[in-house]
Formats: sequence, structure tokens, C-alpha cells
Amino acid sequence: TGKGVGVAILDTGVEEVEEIAGRVASAFRLDRTTNTPVAIQSEDTEGHGTHVAGLVAGSRVGVAPEADLMNYVMIPNALGNISDFIFAIDFVARRPEIAILNMSAGIPGFHGAMKSSVVLLKRMGILPVIAVGNEGPNTSRSPGNYAEVLSVGAANRHGRVASFSSGGSMVADAQSYDVPDLVAPGAEVTSCVMGGGYEAWDGSSMATPLVSGIAALIVERFPTITLSDLTEEI
Repeated sequence: TGKGVGVAILDTGVEEVEEIAGRVASAFRLDRTTNTPVAIQSEDTEGHGTHVAGLVAGSRVGVAPEADLMNYVMIPNALGNISDFIFAIDFVARRPEIAILNMSAGIPGFHGAMKSSVVLLKRMGILPVIAVGNEGPNTSRSPGNYAEVLSVGAANRHGRVASFSSGGSMVADAQSYDVPDLVAPGAEVTSCVMGGGYEAWDGSSMATPLVSGIAALIVERFPTITLSDLTEEI
């Protein structure tokens, strides 16, 4: 069930609807006057994050229904910039209760500014599971296109890569590699929505939390597993 495994949801926020009641262990957002994260009551500013959170820890639709979620409002109203991403990643990297970071978001193109934050995340033993994007072949989003993350694309109901799913070959820091690392169901995926009820959405955003949920199950079963072994098992 993923019991006791901390999963950070960096998104638009999370509304604690019935499907994920009791699963949000903490909630934060950036105070832009001080540039420091502050604790808040759990909220969702747009709806995307609630759908994502349900796929990780929902009681009926979640892969790991007893995982402990951190709600970090990284992109309020689905808007954000690179500094917002960096602040969020750096904050989560220093939270000992977090084992997995789920980011169903990204900035189109390759932007290396977040790379050192991702490296810190892994140094602290946290697995970054990141959506690669929805703009189709030969496109990608940062940080989902970094070699240091577990990048996730979308598959359709026939088990094939969805036509909208991003992906391609990358060359960065003298490395050549392909993204995403894997695909998961990302077409017509049902989860909870703000205000209650359920809707089926498309996107690598939906595939990513399914992978994060699987990671939580593995970590629960093997709590001392290394990040490299965890990635290999997934």
C-alpha cells in the first residue's frame, strides 16, 4: 500500500477530497516576499495537482493508497518559472520524510539551471519522477529531460506510446541519451478532481504519478533500497 512512504507532489496544489482524505501529511507554498516556503492548509489552485495526487494515493484509484503526501504548491494557477521549480526541489531535498518526488510539470526545452538541484535531490536519497511533456515526438520538458531523473511518458490504452507524448534524443554535458526512460498509462486515466467526483484526463502528467506510486510500493517493501536499484526495478 506504500504505507509510511513520503511522496512530494510538486504541482498546482492538492485539495484533500474524499478520495485522498487523510493522505496529505503536510502542505507548503512559497512566500514570495521572503522567498521561503511556508506551511499552509492543503489547497489546490487549479485542479491539476489533485488529479495527480489521487493516482499516487487515492483510496480507489491510487497505486499506493497509504502513502504520505506532501503538497507543495509549485505552480499556483498552473503558472511558474524556473526559480519556482528550483525553490521547490531544493526544499524537498532537505525533507527527510520524503522518498519520492513527483513532478507532473516542466518547462519546454532544455534548461540546465535546475540540474544542480536535481543532483542534490538524489544525493539526499530522493527519487525524482518527472513527466517528459505532451508536445509529441522530438520535444521534451525540463527537468524531465535530464539524465539524472526518472522521466516518464504516456502510453495509450493499446500499450503504445501516446501520440501526444514527448520524447527524443538528448545531448547534454557530453552525454547522449533518450527520453523518456519509460512510459505508463497516460490516456483516459481516471482520478479524483476538485470539488469531488472523478474525471478521465490525458497526459504524461497522469502517467508520472502511477510510476511514483509503484516506487512507493517498492520502497515500503525494501526500505533500504538504493536509488540505482529502485530505478532498475521500476
